[in-house]
Amino acid sequence: MRVVPTSSAFYGGNPVHDDNMYKLNAMIKKYKDLPTRVIDIHEANLVKFITLAEYIKLANSGARVKVGHHKALVGALNRLRSIQPELMPTEVSDMLRQFSSTSGDTSKELQKKVKTLDLFGRANTVGKRKTSVAAVSMVKGDGQVIVNGRSFIEYFPRDTDRLKIAFPFKVVSQEGEYNIFVKTSGGGVSGQAEATMYGIAKALVIFNPLLKSRLRSAGLMTRDPRIVERKKPGKVKARKSPTWVKR
Repeated sequence: MRVVPTSSAFYGGNPVHDDNMYKLNAMIKKYKDLPTRVIDIHEANLVKFITLAEYIKLANSGARVKVGHHKALVGALNRLRSIQPELMPTEVSDMLRQFSSTSGDTSKELQKKVKTLDLFGRANTVGKRKTSVAAVSMVKGDGQVIVNGRSFIEYFPRDTDRLKIAFPFKVVSQEGEYNIFVKTSGGGVSGQAEATMYGIAKALVIFNPLLKSRLRSAGLMTRDPRIVERKKPGKVKARKSPTWVKR
């Protein structure tokens, strides 16, 4: 009876590393068409892959694991990590976790960043503008909008405010496809309308992550940071000075 090795790289110089690279490269090729992103510095420092010493111990190959092998491994892992979190397949997440030296608490913290639909198929988000805050709950429907228990048209009587709320749907050409329930507070009506607009944009990304780039191009993924400048002592308003009289 002939014994067949479980690994195709068994007779190679470094079978464990070769097997790992084969799996990683196959995964990269399989998901090469998925959208990618740039890893920010905070995430890069928060989630680190195993060191050379840890990889040597994991591979159980002794001196056969070189620095170049470890660099190739980390490079392939970083390529997989650049996949958009909302679209990252489970097998990719499992592979990254296998070679991660991050603690369990930190891994849970990163997983919380990826928002998904709840048990009832709703996307729950929060939008902010100036001092206004809007909690948005969005579900597939026929275009109904309820704001603080009142009709959308009744709560926002001005056309400009209603157009702001409809703007995210216009960008992605999905008008009338969702029911929206909003609870908003703080600020004025205009600020609440813009806070609701940002919340809706976030909810659309939860339903379809591929819409993120289009919404970002429309300026809906970044909150407008401008706020009212405070009044200063000796000034009539924020910058206006009292009328100067010579005598």
